[in-house]
Amino acid sequence: MASYRPLLRLTVEHGYFSDGLCRTARFAPAADFLRIAAAFGGIVRNIGSGIELHYDSERQDVLADLIGDATEPLTIRLDIRFDADFANYTAGGLLGRQTLSLSARDRAIDADGRIRLHSDATLDFSERSAEHSQSARPGSEATEIGLSIALGPDDLARLPLDCVMRFAPRSAYWKYLLVGDWPVEQLRIVDNDGQIDFTPTGNEALGAGQQASGFISARPLVIQQRSSCRFELRQSVDGIDKVMVKRLPVADASHFHRELRDGMPALLSEIYIHC
Repeated sequence: MASYRPLLRLTVEHGYFSDGLCRTARFAPAADFLRIAAAFGGIVRNIGSGIELHYDSERQDVLADLIGDATEPLTIRLDIRFDADFANYTAGGLLGRQTLSLSARDRAIDADGRIRLHSDATLDFSERSAEHSQSARPGSEATEIGLSIALGPDDLARLPLDCVMRFAPRSAYWKYLLVGDWPVEQLRIVDNDGQIDFTPTGNEALGAGQQASGFISARPLVIQQRSSCRFELRQSVDGIDKVMVKRLPVADASHFHRELRDGMPALLSEIYIHC
């Protein structure tokens, strides 16, 4: 009976999620890798936010020969598909299918001893995103990455390899749009922590004859699944504040809009508040 040993564990982390794990990622081994993996009895197991790859201990010599091949070392190939909003909440806003080849020289060792498959703290696809059509709407197409992880002779002594890929959450200006009969001249948005200021933007047309009054954050704020931001909508009358909305909703991975700010294109997350 075959006895299996771990070869590699890959975890995908993302700062957008409250637990830091990208559980929306879906993994599938590439067909050409599965054919090679059959030689060492390779099996792949999904672990929710990543995968584990195991090999048959009786075929360890075959695995060693593949990894130690100087001309064509073993390369693990995976297809990773993300949810439809991935481009919205990920720094760089990557859209469509991309290929990513990572070798030993791209790696770094995290404080917990895991192998980070990229040299920077997080994967940054900003340059690739800029190459996409600038008219593409965030989230208009799903993100999929064809990942190649090249192994080398030095990896044999480190088995099993505990690896991580990490994405950063996206930042955007938060724009609150007050729809309905609000006493706009007396209203302001207040950050309970005193860190963020909001500036009124005046009346804005929403279509179908509707108008809204806007307030925009002074700087881009991080988009997170469960944001810790606590903003209040207050009305000031004769120097006395009245809380109109105790805790305003926070930005989510939808309702984005692009516009120019200070002559540069900027991403805004629009949050509608109805009277």
